[in-house]
Amino acid sequence: MGTSDPIDAGASQSVTVGGGVGYTITKDRTVHITNGVASIRITPSGIFIDAQGDLEISAGGVLKLSGKEVQIDGTPNVFINSTGAKAPSVATIGEARDPGGPGSSAPAGKGEGNGGAQGPRG
Repeated sequence: MGTSDPIDAGASQSVTVGGGVGYTITKDRTVHITNGVASIRITPSGIFIDAQGDLEISAGGVLKLSGKEVQIDGTPNVFINSTGAKAPSVATIGEARDPGGPGSSAPAGKGEGNGGAQGPRG
């Protein structure tokens, strides 16, 4: 493996880690990422973000919503400016390791358990 490793997957590619956690990419230009309690779907008709729990969107700069039509629905109420602005909390993933290769002492393809994922910075 080098600095660019293309994968020709045919009609679709799926990766599953544990029960219901993973992603699927299909040739019809659909990407679905899920952890079983929240998901992001990117389709030719739009982007859909769903969460069984809370969904927070924050930005260190301007957060802009615009569209031909903007709809806001809430049950039972919708509150505007109900709390102070919140700084973004961006989750990071560790740097990629050198994949090693033939004759290298670096172990190629050995997993880190959690993929090197780190919690949100803050």
